[in-house]
Amino acid sequence: MAETVAVISATGLLELVGAEAGDKIEVKATAAGSAVYGTSNVVVGAYSVRIDEPKQVEIPLGGSHTFTATVSPEEDAPAVLWSVDSADADITQTGALTIKPAAAINRTIKVRAELEDTGIYDEATVTVKPVPSGVTIVPPAYVELERGGLLGIHTFEARVQPSGAPQQVEWTVEKGGQYASVSIDGGRLTVTVNADATLNEEIVVKATSKWDETKFAEATARVVLKVGGAFEIDLNDLDELDIALDAGKLSISDEKGKTLTLREDDIAKHGIVAVRWIYESETVQELPLPGGASFIFVPLNYGTDTGVLNVTVEVLVNGAWYSQVVEIEVVVP
Repeated sequence: MAETVAVISATGLLELVGAEAGDKIEVKATAAGSAVYGTSNVVVGAYSVRIDEPKQVEIPLGGSHTFTATVSPEEDAPAVLWSVDSADADITQTGALTIKPAAAINRTIKVRAELEDTGIYDEATVTVKPVPSGVTIVPPAYVELERGGLLGIHTFEARVQPSGAPQQVEWTVEKGGQYASVSIDGGRLTVTVNADATLNEEIVVKATSKWDETKFAEATARVVLKVGGAFEIDLNDLDELDIALDAGKLSISDEKGKTLTLREDDIAKHGIVAVRWIYESETVQELPLPGGASFIFVPLNYGTDTGVLNVTVEVLVNGAWYSQVVEIEVVVP
């Protein structure tokens, strides 16, 4: 019984299992349901060459990529000769390929690594692409993430413009890397906020085109206590122009028309875009910032009544209103 030296799959993939250098193998393909067939002869060489991955590469006009090849066995192996099948690219004998600036967009170029004087070779494919003109982050490029919560994870996606350009980007963390962990999958970067991250700190990430470092885009994730949940404004975050803040209560002196306001730094910290002031269940002022930050408070029967009145301040953050009750102590001199 003849020794098996090779096997072939239904898709035509030939695998050597016991062949030796110099063996000749005849491959026969027969049309299904007929006697029609074709043959091909394969000679087993003493060496093999394989172009290392990636073997399918997109390169923009004027761009370069260096291919490498693995020869087996290495000892006394013939030299590897590199060549391309198109005048739109040049390749050196070290495997460095450069696309010419005037090459045809979307042209496919075959790259060959051949063992000298053997006829043994492997091939890779290059597709010519446009030069990147910019990088964008798929909206949203700004998110708020909970620390240690289910809503503390977000995946940013970068896209290179134009759409036909090579989409490879390199991600970097520009700010706040100590507050989160990141994982990268090609054009996507996932941010996971740490459970002990500092509130209101920001994690800034950057996607830069592999082919042009001047083309990049940034995205930001801000650490919050709870996304879409209770919004807390510490009374110490409330300030006023001429009313004393004492132990969480605002004391009104003997002058009418006192002003309550939110400090500008608090507005920026919480991302507040509008303020609404409510007294005795009625909205007395609702204005977009900056005009809506202040509330002129004149209590009823001022000068005769004493006690604690409640004024509610509501703030608009990320499309939702959140409230905080402010106690105002009315004092008759």
